[in-house]
Amino acid sequence: MRKGNFLSTIDWFQVVIILALLSFGSMALFGFSGTEKIHLGWLQIFYSAIGLVLMTICSFVDYRWLKGVGWWLFSLGLVILVLVMFFGQTNFGAKRWIDFKILQFQPSEIVKIIFIIMLAKFLSERDNFRFKHLIYLLAILILPVMLIISQPDFGTSTVYFAIFLGLMFISKIPQYYWLILLVFIAIATPLIWFNLYDYQKQRIVSFVDPQSNAAASYNVEQSKIAIGSGGLFGRGIGQGTQSQLKFLPVAYSDFIFAAIAEGTGFFGAIILILAEFLLVWRLVVCAKVAQDGFGWYFCAGLAILILYQTFINIGGNLGFVPVTGVPLPLVSYGGTGLISYLAGLGVAQSIYLRHKKLSFE
Repeated sequence: MRKGNFLSTIDWFQVVIILALLSFGSMALFGFSGTEKIHLGWLQIFYSAIGLVLMTICSFVDYRWLKGVGWWLFSLGLVILVLVMFFGQTNFGAKRWIDFKILQFQPSEIVKIIFIIMLAKFLSERDNFRFKHLIYLLAILILPVMLIISQPDFGTSTVYFAIFLGLMFISKIPQYYWLILLVFIAIATPLIWFNLYDYQKQRIVSFVDPQSNAAASYNVEQSKIAIGSGGLFGRGIGQGTQSQLKFLPVAYSDFIFAAIAEGTGFFGAIILILAEFLLVWRLVVCAKVAQDGFGWYFCAGLAILILYQTFINIGGNLGFVPVTGVPLPLVSYGGTGLISYLAGLGVAQSIYLRHKKLSFE
């Protein structure tokens, strides 16, 4: 491998997009957090700094190393998810976090990236699919999803399904195996429905019929009011009535898009959406230039993750899809998710850099 100039070969377009999204999130958190929650803005900056350092480190590391430790990482991820069942802290009626007093993290966010690594490893190592390979793939999906649903965290479990189905769609899996997958989905759907909590079912029912449960659809109605009140140019960050007067619930995470739209208006909301889609596009470019199947599948999986979460979060704010608590990538408040996504983007940078055949020795 020839020596190369590291700085000149970085995908700077992707870096600029990432910084723009991080700025959107931090700016919004400072704007509507209020004095009693101003620490959220500072924490977001702190998490962003850690994530950017980790992203830089990951870009230097040869991504192919991850393929060799894929099974170990996946096993570790499952162990951490099991630990949540016994040692997890309950917040908002769900046991999703492990609290070490000075450090609290959400394992399901970390395992998202590990899940992509595991699928990328498995799919890239097989040109001829057999039925047993499909069983292995379903096991890779079912094991973390069952543990996450038990927390309960229906929204995050759908992210895993989206990544899985997206990568299956672009893989070399024989078309007739899709019939088996459809049967699996048909069986799993009612099982998941009957194991949902009442409040989760109410969110879905209220989406289909908003008049059936006014209380369950209250959050979405407040979100729509916030977005509409922003007009074309917005009320100004920190000036929106819905977010400042606490009419808009969970404005720092689930409904951060509505809060930003109220503050920056239609044009600000469009810029935010465009930034998310541009990031997905850069990951698609990264997948296309990847030198091996593992890099291709990893970038594709990360693109699916960001695209799906963007659609679900913004769609929920607009009332297009049920609200499931899925965060807006790189914008919603949350240290574990933010750092995990940035680490994944660092791996994508590593894949992009190595298609230039650089040496870091």
